[in-house]
Order: sequence, then structure tokens, then C-alpha cells
Amino acid sequence: EHLPAEVTERHKPRPLAAALRDARFPSNTNRKARSRLAFDELLQVQLGLALLKTGERKDRGVAHALAHGLVSRAFGSAGWAFSDAQEAAFDALRRDLRRSVPMERLLQGDVGSGKGAVVRAAMTLVAEGKGQVVFVANSPTEAEHQHVFAGEWFRSVGIEPLLLLGEPSRLEADALKKGETLVIYATRAILENPPEMRRVGLVIVEQAGGYCVPDLTPFERGQPRPDLLVTTPTPVPSMLAM
Repeated sequence: EHLPAEVTERHKPRPLAAALRDARFPSNTNRKARSRLAFDELLQVQLGLALLKTGERKDRGVAHALAHGLVSRAFGSAGWAFSDAQEAAFDALRRDLRRSVPMERLLQGDVGSGKGAVVRAAMTLVAEGKGQVVFVANSPTEAEHQHVFAGEWFRSVGIEPLLLLGEPSRLEADALKKGETLVIYATRAILENPPEMRRVGLVIVEQAGGYCVPDLTPFERGQPRPDLLVTTPTPVPSMLAM
């Protein structure tokens, strides 16, 4: 038994040996074995994440000075309001964006839960502070879809998003280098060879079917490491199981 005595005495979990036996020879009258083993698995995941955080590199990140003028204007133009869950997710993102430690956060939720609105609000916060935001889609078609769908939102606050599916034109490259283009929609190719940009503050990577931490080193080039937000078009089944 690896749980401390004070935990077992307080919560009365199924003893580990008994849980293993019951899982091997299940009984219809006892479901505590599965709960105990599920708890152990989740506990190990959380302890592993805690160990990773204690040993993580202390990279220099971007501490964004956040204003909310453009976000409020965008919501007013669209006639939208956050749900409680969206507001909670947005608050967590704002806390991380203010820190000088680079953010590495996963945003996921069911289809139609409003992840896109949270993402666009975070993008607008960073862009208002003149930080450049790169949204990395899974395919050119998805990048085009996201660019078209978000266009009205950004144009309502005076931001013209750029769709970048290959090498930028001379005018596009100049605007990226000077920091005049603040919102960029692209494919995963940009993760390997991004164009020269003045100040990348946030990279959003859409992933389907799995979760990993993309390498943002190519975006640094002597600059602070950008914040990273990974989002999923649908929930990741393995994470929902836990």
C-alpha cells in the first residue's frame, strides 16, 4: 500500500491488494476496486506532472501587459457573452499571459462548447499589446476556415488577419518583420521554418487525435519564448477517460 496512512484512514479507499484481487475476479456487488485503481492512475499522472514542473527549464517568456479594450469592443460588436466555463478558462489564460514564465496550456472541450471564442479573445489580448499571434491549423483547408470564420471578429477591432499557406510575399514579409501584421493563420509547416517576425507573443496549435508539446525554438531567434496554447477540435478521448 503506497498511500499514506492518514489518507487511507480518512477516505477509506479499497486496500490496494484487495482492489487488484477484485479487478482480476470481479464481483457485481463491489465496484470499489475500479475506483481505487482509477484513482491510483490519476494520482500517478498528477505526481508525474508535478515532477516535470519542478524540473522544467526556466525559459524567459513574454510578460504581456494586458488591456481589455479590444476584447470588449469585439464582444459588443458580436453580441456575445462568455459562459461560466468560458470565463474560467479565459481567466486562467490571462493569469498565464501576465507571467514571465512561458505558458504551456491545453484547452479542450466538447464540440460547440465555445473554445474558439476563448481562443480569439486570448489572441485579441496579445495583439492589443502589439504581440504577434500565430494560429497553427492541421491543414490548409482548416487554416482557411479559421481565417474566414475569425475575420469578422478581428476586423471589428481594426485587426486584419493574414492567411499564410506558403512563403510570404514581399509585402507580407515586410509587414511581419515590422510587426504590422499581428494575427497569422498558418499550417504546421510554420513551426519548422517561420518567417521573420518582430515579436511573437503567442502560438496556438490545433491538434487532433493526440497531445504533445510542439517545439517553439524556431520562433525565438533571440527573442523571449512565446506562450503556447494547444487546443483540440474535439475532446481527446484518453484525457476524457481520466
